[in-house]
Amino acid sequence: MGSGYNAYMESSDALKTISALSSYHFSAQTILRLLEDVYELKSNYDRYATLDFLYINTASRKMNLYKMGSTTTYILHNHQLKTYENAALPLKLDTVNSSYEIDLDSGDYIFLLSDGISDFISQEEFYSLVQNGNENVEILCDKIIQYMKQKENNHLKDDLSLIAIKAIWYLEKTVIQYRHGGDENASKSSSVYQR
Repeated sequence: MGSGYNAYMESSDALKTISALSSYHFSAQTILRLLEDVYELKSNYDRYATLDFLYINTASRKMNLYKMGSTTTYILHNHQLKTYENAALPLKLDTVNSSYEIDLDSGDYIFLLSDGISDFISQEEFYSLVQNGNENVEILCDKIIQYMKQKENNHLKDDLSLIAIKAIWYLEKTVIQYRHGGDENASKSSSVYQR
């Protein structure tokens, strides 16, 4: 998508569209097809977007990962780093996407990166930063971003975007933990009971 304000607007527009389509409880495949159609209709010039789309079923503990022109996705599973590559063109250029169905275990980490990270860090470097696998996702994100800044002497060649998700399963209960917005020390958790 590039960088700067135009890239921000494209990303924001794509996310709003996905959010709106998701509210209708369509399947992931239907949402992606509709997103491509909407994106094509809205584009009056050459705009291209890359996309990682995740659908996580907490009952089956399976994740569907759809990649459209995006960089490698990493999953830390049992202290092994698995890679999921993209074989598709960006949104609007192709109706094909790379899709994967992945079994998630408690303690697995999912890392979605922008090319500002993946183009400047090797898989081995990335693994050395996350291999412990017992850290909070916020700590892992900070560690990766700080490593990138140090590696580039604070002269980054691109913007850095990183999303880290940790799967936590407890018997018949899924616990989702997140940090509350204004207070760094405050955290909240909510529980979702499964059938």
